[in-house]
Amino acid sequence: MDTTARFALVGPGRAGTAITEALVQAGWRLSAVAGRSADAPSARALADRHHAAARPVAAVAAGADVVVVATPDAALAAAAAALAPSLAPGTLVVHLAGSLGLEVFDDLLAARRDTAVGAGSHGSDGTGGGVVTVGERAGGRSVGRASGDGAEPPAGLHES
Repeated sequence: MDTTARFALVGPGRAGTAITEALVQAGWRLSAVAGRSADAPSARALADRHHAAARPVAAVAAGADVVVVATPDAALAAAAAALAPSLAPGTLVVHLAGSLGLEVFDDLLAARRDTAVGAGSHGSDGTGGGVVTVGERAGGRSVGRASGDGAEPPAGLHES
């Protein structure tokens, strides 16, 4: 049985591709990529390079432990909400947007209360970067914060 941690990517632009290459080099396996469409050349090229599937956003998370959303800031909330159907319970969804915090995941968390979310930013919700679950999001408390609060990151993820 393959126990390699799997991740999916939404947004195969420069940032998404750079994160993909770093995660693959660290031993993660890319399971699927979603671009503006399943047939987007950038999605297809990255998927082919890593023997992954190119899928629509609504199907990209199937089989992934973590989903990285690397879309432009203006597209992030819609992309995150579109992930809900393909997320397994406990899947971690993170974004790379520098100007947005965890509030961008509110619609996703409303649809999928069994999902964790994270961000490496210091957004307007005051939680900064880190990982939270839906119950903690409502109370403004975060766990596994990238700021080094001493909490343990999710299994298979390492703070630096």
